[in-house]
Amino acid sequence: MLVVKHLAIAASLAGFVSAAPRNSPEPCKPGTWEKLAPLPQARQEGNGVAVNGSLIVMIGGVHVDRPPYTTTDVVHIYNVADNSWRKGSKSLFRYNHPNTAAIGNMVYVLGGLKDAPVNSGKTFHSTAADGCFVYDTVRDSWSPLGKMPRGTARGSALTLVYGDTIFLVGGMTNLENGNQDSVTTVSAYSVGQGWLNLPGPAANLPEGRQHHGGAIIDDVIYVVGGRTNSEENRGTVYQLDLHNMNAGWTTGPAMMPTPRGGLSAGAVDERIVTFGGEKSNGVNREVELYDVLSQTWTKLGPMPLPRHGTHGITIGGRIYLPGGGTNSGAVPTDYFDSYCV
Repeated sequence: MLVVKHLAIAASLAGFVSAAPRNSPEPCKPGTWEKLAPLPQARQEGNGVAVNGSLIVMIGGVHVDRPPYTTTDVVHIYNVADNSWRKGSKSLFRYNHPNTAAIGNMVYVLGGLKDAPVNSGKTFHSTAADGCFVYDTVRDSWSPLGKMPRGTARGSALTLVYGDTIFLVGGMTNLENGNQDSVTTVSAYSVGQGWLNLPGPAANLPEGRQHHGGAIIDDVIYVVGGRTNSEENRGTVYQLDLHNMNAGWTTGPAMMPTPRGGLSAGAVDERIVTFGGEKSNGVNREVELYDVLSQTWTKLGPMPLPRHGTHGITIGGRIYLPGGGTNSGAVPTDYFDSYCV
């Protein structure tokens, strides 16, 4: 399997455990939460990726809770073994909603959204950025990778790894005070060959999606939830068989119990777990699991601290959720926890 993601407190903290060093990791208890070392800087709408099962690299996002909502170039790296954070070299860009994936020791950022001039009466504006970059986690250094193909620049794409290929599914090109578009574009970048041409039926989703989740499981891309148009939440499950891309995208039979965008997702074995999300008057607390074999959804217990604007990062049987927003809009937090599947 390749996987690639105002204050409200859950009423119950049952199943919560304290963090401990992981030099001798033990299997976690399914259904339990673990509170971890807070991020050095509150952050939402960035992206985090796992590197070789030992590190989490956090890139981009919004780190202030009042206008102007500028994005950050600060990189933070989490060491799973000792539950600690350190700084990496600053990125060569400032993106929110970056499209980020890790292969080996390298972290790839393939476009995102960048700060744009704020129009009268507005407090936040971001538009598509086509610049691509790679971060070497061993050398702690950044290098440019050129640009995305013309017309495909976007942020908030579902970004998934399949061998040496990175898939970017959906996304958006403009974000201004809640007004946001969604695109159907599906792109693929090969580390060895560059940008690939996908078969026509695979190159577009049936409907635009952004702020969605998903995973690649058993050679199939799954897309769950997200938004279309401005803030229309969807509970659809889309699927693409990577061995038969000419057949195009299909729609699964089961709808997500709580359709939502701004959610986080991670996968363990044949299960995709979705966390939180954003609604007009706050954030979602729901945790819902999709079993790709039975094509069924199961509702689980709520998040201890509901959030949107973070990403699910799978390492072993845990899904890590760093930062995010604690209310609708930009309310970044340094809170960090993980869920055992």
